[in-house]
Amino acid sequence: MGQWEIEKYCTERQAEVYAIFTKMGSRQKAAQVLGINRRTVDKTIDRVHTILASKGIAPDHLMSKNAVAPGLHLERTTTLLGPKGETKLQWVRAKADDVDLVGMQNAITEAFEDYAGRSVRVRKPRIKKDYKNYLSIYPMGDPHIGMYSWAQESGADFDTEMATSQLTEAMQRLVDSSPPSKHALILNLGDFFHSDNLDNRTHRSGHALDVDTRMNKVWQLGMEALLACIDAAKEKHEHVTIRNEIGNHDDHTSLLLSIALEAWYKNDPRVTVDRSPAKFFYFKWGKCLIGTTHGDTVKFPKLAGVMAADRPEWWGQTLYRYWYTGHFHSQKVEEYPGVLLEQFRTLAAKDAWTAGAGYRAGRDMRLIIMHKDKGEIERHRVDVNELENK
Repeated sequence: MGQWEIEKYCTERQAEVYAIFTKMGSRQKAAQVLGINRRTVDKTIDRVHTILASKGIAPDHLMSKNAVAPGLHLERTTTLLGPKGETKLQWVRAKADDVDLVGMQNAITEAFEDYAGRSVRVRKPRIKKDYKNYLSIYPMGDPHIGMYSWAQESGADFDTEMATSQLTEAMQRLVDSSPPSKHALILNLGDFFHSDNLDNRTHRSGHALDVDTRMNKVWQLGMEALLACIDAAKEKHEHVTIRNEIGNHDDHTSLLLSIALEAWYKNDPRVTVDRSPAKFFYFKWGKCLIGTTHGDTVKFPKLAGVMAADRPEWWGQTLYRYWYTGHFHSQKVEEYPGVLLEQFRTLAAKDAWTAGAGYRAGRDMRLIIMHKDKGEIERHRVDVNELENK
């Protein structure tokens, strides 16, 4: 059973499940071999890890003489020897591997196999002829689910429950105000989650974050909120497309969102999930061309050229071109030859850093109505004050 003799500390069944998991190297494969639910395997393995941790023992698949945790590589080992040459203590220094996006996507896809096709079918709404040329666009500017803010320090209280309830309420209000357009485009413009890991720092810059540390709850509630937003749109629109931009706060969990949603709606022909890891997304609707990106890597003046270079055929076929971004949490609109660029606000409150830095933008969420032949024809807005004081 391995050098730590796990069976001494666990039940016979726990040891059996853990042995199969260690042999197969995958929780999903272990569940298939044992003929049990994947979630049962997860709970068993987590329980074994908890028991071993309480004994000060590292399981051998996570720590051995020649191995380190998955996702790390051994950089240096320092050994303290006793008077007879025996090993008394050993320090292992490991370094994180470079991020393998393809490998991460495959791993997350496997993790969500049990949830594939679990979405509830909603009766397709009957779209009148007048609205078949309409596209309803729901931009989500930086939801920052998982951020923690204290009113006395930053001006407003904010936590995971507030973030998800305000997002779903705003989405429902906007759906109710939308005409029954044939197609809906939900644009998560990035930073859906405030933190990408348990270090409470951004992955690229190492910027410290004020977070709700119950990450499992944050991820669960965030996913449930996004599912609620998509299902609300399904009630009003014949087809829904969802795009999750990669933000500077959620480099990896943004990929998880798209893969999880794709699995959930696997058997639903009315939902399309774009899971491309590219930093730019394009959507063509008749004579309209829409581009989206988080906004942290390219400034406004360059975006027109980026669109023309990336989609030259669509550029030539369209008359109305738009860029939608987030990142800065403030409203900005600029017009360049051939394209209108817009930066969207967020519903999230300020954290301590942004409050101290003097940022004071408003908080809202918007709905844009696009016509295939006329471009933008209408829009609606929900202010956070209406959501907080309902």
